[in-house]
Amino acid sequence: MNADLKKIVFTLIVATFVGALVSCSFFDSASEKPSLDESKKYGSLIINSSNARAIAIADVKYASVVVSGTGIQAGSEPSASNVSVTGGRGSSSPITNIPVGKNRIVTVQAFDASNTKIDGFYLRAVVDIEAGSNSVTVNWATTALGSVFAKLHEDGVNISAISNSDKNAIQAAIDSSKHASLINVQEIASDYANGSLQSSAQYVLSPASLSFAAVNASGYTITFSDPLSVTKTLSTETSGSVTNIAPGNWTVTVKDGSSIKFSQKLNFISAQTTDLGTIGNPLVNKVIIFVKASAAPTIWAWETSGSEVELTKALDFSWDTQPSMENVPSSYMNNPTGWYMHDITTVSSNGNIKFILNKGSEVNSNKTSTFWYDGSSFHDADPTIISSPSDPGDPGDPGDPNNPGDPGSPGDPGNPTNPPGPAGPPVDLEVYSTNAAGRGVNKTITSFSDWDVSMIIAQGAANDDPRAFRGYHEKAVDLYSLSAAYDDTNLYLMVEMPSIDDDRDIISKDWQYALDENLGMGIGINTGKGVIGTGEMDEGKTPWCDDIYYSIQEGIDTLLMFHPAEHGTPGLFRTKSSGLFSYDEEYCLKWTDFGITTAREIGLMSSTMYGRQDNYGLSEAEYLAKTDFEDLLKVKTGVTGYMYQITIPLAALDINKSYIQTTGISLMTFSTFGTSMMDALPWCSSLIDCATDAYSKDDSTSKEKEDFDLYNVPLARVGGN
Repeated sequence: MNADLKKIVFTLIVATFVGALVSCSFFDSASEKPSLDESKKYGSLIINSSNARAIAIADVKYASVVVSGTGIQAGSEPSASNVSVTGGRGSSSPITNIPVGKNRIVTVQAFDASNTKIDGFYLRAVVDIEAGSNSVTVNWATTALGSVFAKLHEDGVNISAISNSDKNAIQAAIDSSKHASLINVQEIASDYANGSLQSSAQYVLSPASLSFAAVNASGYTITFSDPLSVTKTLSTETSGSVTNIAPGNWTVTVKDGSSIKFSQKLNFISAQTTDLGTIGNPLVNKVIIFVKASAAPTIWAWETSGSEVELTKALDFSWDTQPSMENVPSSYMNNPTGWYMHDITTVSSNGNIKFILNKGSEVNSNKTSTFWYDGSSFHDADPTIISSPSDPGDPGDPGDPNNPGDPGSPGDPGNPTNPPGPAGPPVDLEVYSTNAAGRGVNKTITSFSDWDVSMIIAQGAANDDPRAFRGYHEKAVDLYSLSAAYDDTNLYLMVEMPSIDDDRDIISKDWQYALDENLGMGIGINTGKGVIGTGEMDEGKTPWCDDIYYSIQEGIDTLLMFHPAEHGTPGLFRTKSSGLFSYDEEYCLKWTDFGITTAREIGLMSSTMYGRQDNYGLSEAEYLAKTDFEDLLKVKTGVTGYMYQITIPLAALDINKSYIQTTGISLMTFSTFGTSMMDALPWCSSLIDCATDAYSKDDSTSKEKEDFDLYNVPLARVGGN
């Protein structure tokens, strides 16, 4: 469906379906309403059916309704999930057991046919709940006021104590002629709390825009997940722009027909232009060899059919002077990081291509035109274009002042299409999981005995770090489980680090990663408070490294980098407005400034430890095909390890407990051997995609020490609805 039509439709759905969903009147705040009868504790919102129909409704199939406010426990809000939308009508059902009170916030979120949240399409309203039946209109016109109250509630303000006259003053600060996405609700909430409300003109945001260059892109479409912009269809232009985009982080999708050519979240800032770069197909009529590598390899290529051209030689190179492959421009790939290219367009006869990298073994591509080689398999299209995982809930959008935190769908454990947390890693192994036990717990951790398996947010396997595939004589950097807890003051994270061999001294820093002073460890977090990036620095490398060794696809805005023994100066990185990390003091902060601490203790929290005793020499595909995982605590002697805890004050992340409970954060942790990721939780199979290849500096150990890892699995969630 056309994007601009979709945006109209959702307004209609809320004027009809959702207007019927939480039907049809709103308290006239021109006069004070009588006091609520507090002796009657609960009321309900009636969801009526409607004969009104929207003109098109293909995208919206479900909705969730959540009622929040002062005195309503976070995580236990009255709600309705999986409300079916058919032909523009919502199914009839009341929301019951809503605590009586003033200024309850009603949030309606739209979902598509797969029960995936439609980014940006939520609506809010404020309503007083009395005992018995209540009703309210929820549409774009009510959303800005609802979002101001949502922000005040998030910041700990007693919104039930806000009088009708104050509500009128807040409403007057909202320009009703502007779309809700162009109202700076965070500033209104802040100024109200400080007693300094301004006129409505002061809170109007200018739309953002996008610029692009185009090559062979006639018929391409550009769509945005914001609720304001319209689809752009390209013709013969070589450059252009899209205007009237809501400020915020939105997914931009470029398609050629039904084929996705680019899909990524970009940050759009009010009154500023974001450059998309070149779109279209610059590879038309080109023949290029793309290779994934940790550094630019040399290449020698030739044809074995057609005119049997000696390709690299025809480009005026010899075996002794063979060229290094070139960096891939961003216009050629969705994510060119870690990829290199050899352009043979001018000499190709479209024969079968063979090649040699770094004067090594011969590789037969069985390709006659452009292809991508990732070290083990070939691709006919850009392999870095990966569909975004289902969104488990909106963690809030720092760039979108209209969205301080969307409860998202409450989830339905009985509906497999709407799990309460994000999907686990895309691997077929039963031992790996993400948020299977939950999203962490509200609990103060005073000792390691306070941890239990109900707090696990990401489960891995033992003995799955790359040295188990090549280089078993080295120190393990193995991560088994990641657990989370939080209280009013701190976020607590705990990682189990196995030691599965009894011949390795449990108290020696030479053998135990938990005691290591030299190897790096990282914790990547998306707090929803900063601009999301992939983990890259503004210097064109990843933190603590001399090159780009990983890219975190879902995105993070905060990174903790440290040695497990806290040797040296551990760092807390925050992204700049560009989404990049930096060593500048403003963005690279010391742990001591916040009171971040670590602790470790010999032993295990888990009563079982599943893994495989012998993974040596297995390829990624061979490991993924294994089904013989067993409890190593039962079949091996001497299995132990460390519980490793990090305590992060919530102030260091610019969040509080209410934010965790209502909005939530996403995170992951990883081990390194100084550069590239080695193991991570949640686990991703790219961590072992070249585990059996030789490291350039020590061929007895794994190339994973230096390869590029596209970390493309969902992060683990902590908190949220």
